[in-house]
Amino acid sequence: MLIPVRDLHCRFNVRPKSVLHVGAHDGEESAAYSEHDWKPVVWVEMLRDKYLALKERFAGDKFNRVYHAACWDLDGVALRPYIASNFQSSSLLAPKVHLSAYPAITFTAGSEIVTSRLGRILPAAPAFDFVNLDIQGAELRALKGLGDRLNQARWLYLEVNIAELYSGCVLLPELDSFLHKHAFSRVALRLASNSIWGDALYMNRGRFSSLAVLEARHIGEILEAERQAKSPPTGDRAVSPTLITDPNVAA
Repeated sequence: MLIPVRDLHCRFNVRPKSVLHVGAHDGEESAAYSEHDWKPVVWVEMLRDKYLALKERFAGDKFNRVYHAACWDLDGVALRPYIASNFQSSSLLAPKVHLSAYPAITFTAGSEIVTSRLGRILPAAPAFDFVNLDIQGAELRALKGLGDRLNQARWLYLEVNIAELYSGCVLLPELDSFLHKHAFSRVALRLASNSIWGDALYMNRGRFSSLAVLEARHIGEILEAERQAKSPPTGDRAVSPTLITDPNVAA
């Protein structure tokens, strides 16, 4: 996570009573979640080997449950995932800009997998108030697959794309627009060093006051200013200010 859990917890006052983490990989965030008492956690992972490893790791742990699914906005679509050599970059979408941006990472076609909607496979309880999606360009598909359960979330933490790293992946302005219609405003954005992807934090305006959302946005701007002061982006790494600020945040 580009914005560490400790910053979310201490600076943005993110204090979830339940977590949904899609794109679990090796469960790297587990220790940080536990340290800040973010539990229970439901992990969802597309790659079967990663899922099985997590299932074994959390066996008997009542605060961590693991599901195997390829998350999409429709059930039952047969897709062949693109498996990355580092596994973390694996996606249901074909790599595009990713190939030139990260030439050391290669992709192979995986075995066919059938997609699932999160709204169908998740347990009825708990109601997840922190949702973390890290699924390489398929975030909008997964959000749509949550259905009405999207409105239960207080915070969304999403991997976002500035460039089309994967063919047909959702780009940040489109994601902002969709989430604005569902009462979410982006309050923080942290970009990777090459500025073509990053992580964003959204807050549900239906569950926070307008003042709380604006205060969180101010904190996000401060953190970004602090980061850029230490390592200012230049040339191709420079980012338009219109990407940093969500125009819908005060709506």
